[in-house]
Amino acid sequence: MMIQIAIVIFSLFAISRIILRVKDKRLSLGGMFFWLTIFVSIIVLVLMPKVMSFLSNIAGVQRGVDLFIYLSIVALFYLLFKLFIMVEKLQQEITSAIKGVAILKHEFDTRSEKEHRQGNVCNCKVNK
Repeated sequence: MMIQIAIVIFSLFAISRIILRVKDKRLSLGGMFFWLTIFVSIIVLVLMPKVMSFLSNIAGVQRGVDLFIYLSIVALFYLLFKLFIMVEKLQQEITSAIKGVAILKHEFDTRSEKEHRQGNVCNCKVNK
């Protein structure tokens, strides 16, 4: 019974963090609905274990806890995949930005050298 209480308390805490992240605009509404669904489902399944047993019988799994673990592993792999895709996209964006900066730096350096050779640049020293 203690583990069930701890899980419910943790889930309620997680829900409060989700709501705060939405208010801070650090979590989208889609993300909010996803995570609220997860944590509300956890609370329901902990408080009503017969629901999990019913679902496990439908899925052909012996125990409700086993079904929960299987579903959790699948969900974790899905989230890992999404994170991998996001990291790949960020790497591509960073590479593109760095290439753009390098091109601009090269153009600036080339233009500065050209102006310096033509004598258009004043190398005057200012005495203080």
